[in-house]
Amino acid sequence: MVPEAAGDRKLCTSTVCPPMEISCTQDEARLLRLYCKQLEAAGVQAEFPDAESPTILVKKVPACFIEKEASEIRRGRQPVTQTMLKEFLQEQIEVLQSTGGFQGMLSRTVLKVLSSRACHGEFKHLSNHPLWAMGR
Repeated sequence: MVPEAAGDRKLCTSTVCPPMEISCTQDEARLLRLYCKQLEAAGVQAEFPDAESPTILVKKVPACFIEKEASEIRRGRQPVTQTMLKEFLQEQIEVLQSTGGFQGMLSRTVLKVLSSRACHGEFKHLSNHPLWAMGR
């Protein structure tokens, strides 16, 4: 989290180049466009190229998504950013619809990615611990 003016916090983001194209319904695109500031605070910077088109161009995503993708690719797995981003946007749409734009916590998708990274970091830390090494 990065501190912002007036006590607000934003997630650290990474730029996606070229922007990631995400399809959604017209209503979903309208809602995301209406609450683009909340979306940015949640870690996603999106552009809406055409008011009639339900396509969204995502320019920035939470940095943890890119770190997770790099980790997956190093392990020889498929890229995951687009899947995580779609899940994240769907979750944001549900939150915006149910709360009228209020967001008080991190999304489930971001928490899942951070938890996964924390678990892997802890495992690596323990595997280098002398007591752990003795049990091998």
